[in-house]
Amino acid sequence: MSLFLGNHNNKVDRKGRVSVPASFRKHLSSDDGCGFVAIPSFPDPDQPDDPPYLEGMGYGQLHAMQEAVAASYGIYSEEYQSFTELTFGMANELACDADGRVVLPQALLDHADISDSAVFWGLGSKFLILSPRNHQKKLAATLRRTGGRKPNVLVRPTLSKTGDQP
Repeated sequence: MSLFLGNHNNKVDRKGRVSVPASFRKHLSSDDGCGFVAIPSFPDPDQPDDPPYLEGMGYGQLHAMQEAVAASYGIYSEEYQSFTELTFGMANELACDADGRVVLPQALLDHADISDSAVFWGLGSKFLILSPRNHQKKLAATLRRTGGRKPNVLVRPTLSKTGDQP
């Protein structure tokens, strides 16, 4: 599974090209080259101070999400319809060029308020693409919402590949 980490601020040229961080590209590479899906955010009434962004993920993560929704809901259910409309219907397939850059279409640049630079913000199995200003706003909103505390998550130890006990 992919693990996107950290944040990377990269320049966007006048054609909308931006370099995908090398550490992200290694998780997005396949026999067909480097590519991912970018989905524009939509307003969440529970998070009114959330700025607009693009949500990026590899095709493996998108397939896993689709399978989880299909296993949980009937294909004619409201939940399944909402997922497909807001995910697949809004998705943009982006391919890296030989230099590891993607072209962000003007509609996506406008949506995310991106002009001369974009922040790729790793969130584990997915990542966000935001303007530097919106990255700071989203981080501040997260800190306010959580009080700056990390959630207490139960992590079960697993065996290493060498068979060592945890």
